[in-house]
Amino acid sequence: MATRDDPFADANKLIDVSDFAQDPLTAKRKDVDQAKLSSLARATGFDRSMESPASVSSPQPGSVSQSLKQRRYTTGRDTQLNLKCKAETKARFIRIADARQTTLGALFEQMLNTYEKQIERVSPPSSTQPSTTGTQT
Repeated sequence: MATRDDPFADANKLIDVSDFAQDPLTAKRKDVDQAKLSSLARATGFDRSMESPASVSSPQPGSVSQSLKQRRYTTGRDTQLNLKCKAETKARFIRIADARQTTLGALFEQMLNTYEKQIERVSPPSSTQPSTTGTQT
C-alpha cells in the first residue's frame, strides 16, 4: 500500500521569504495631507458631508431598483420558507400582496387558510379513522 507524504513534516524548518519583495505601488506611497484632500474633494463636488437627501436621485418608475424594492416589515414571523417557483409565479404573488397591502408571509398564511377551508368542504376529515397521510404501505 502506498503512503502519502506528510505535509507537516517540515513544519519546524524556517521558511525563506527573501524572494518576496514589497509591492512597488505601496513602496512609493506617500502620506496624504487630509486637509488638502478634503479641500480638493469639496472643490470637485465629492464632499459627502455636503450631500443632502434632495440631491440624491430617486429611482425612476419601472427601473430595476424600483421593482426589486426591499420588503421589510416587523411581523413576528421568524421562520423562513424557501420555495422554488417560476418567475411569473413570484411576480403574481408579489403583485397580489401589493394590491392587498400586506406582507408576503401574511398573504401566504391567508392563502393557506383558504386552501384548507376549501379542502375541508370537499372532504371533511374523519375523526374516527387515523390519517394515513405520509405513511407507506
